[in-house]
Order: sequence, then C-alpha cells, then structure tokens
Amino acid sequence: MANPTTGYFFVTGPEVLRAYVQMSADKKTLTFFYDNKRGTRRHHWDINKKKNAYGGEYPAWAGIYEDYNTTTTKAVIDASFANFRPTSTADGSKVSRPSQP
Repeated sequence: MANPTTGYFFVTGPEVLRAYVQMSADKKTLTFFYDNKRGTRRHHWDINKKKNAYGGEYPAWAGIYEDYNTTTTKAVIDASFANFRPTSTADGSKVSRPSQP
C-alpha cells in the first residue's frame, strides 16, 4: 500500500527547482518562476505543459490565434527565473536541470 509519508514517491530534502508559470487570481498577470515554491501557489502550469489545438501544440499558459487570452495584460519575470536554463527555444520540452545547491 502507498505511504505518502515515507513511500516511494516521497521527496526528501529540499524540493526540486521547477520552472512554471502562474496566473494571478484576477487573470491579468502571468508570472514566470524557477523555484521550489510551486506547491504553495495557485493557478499554475509547468513551463513545458502543452495543449493540443487546431493541429498543433501550444504552451498551456498562452493564448492562441483561435482561442484568445483577453484578460492577461502583464507578464512578470521573477528574479528566480534568471536561473532557469532551457537547452532550446524551439521546443519547450528540452530543458536542463542544473544541479541543486
């Protein structure tokens, strides 16, 4: 039986750093983070999360031509995002995982 406290999927030590995007509660601001606080934030997507629409893949946090995002007016790059190192800008699924401090 799975044990959420000490079982196989239990993470010990500091949580792994992750790149993600958070939408503000009023849906006006997207903030980009690279930290270990994702679990404490609401309305977020992994930086690589995709949605399939109209024959293509798009970032889940982005509006597309056929499905406009009419509420977001600002994007904020948190200071933590400076440590994020994508290995390519052609495909968001190719990211590097720097060693943890």
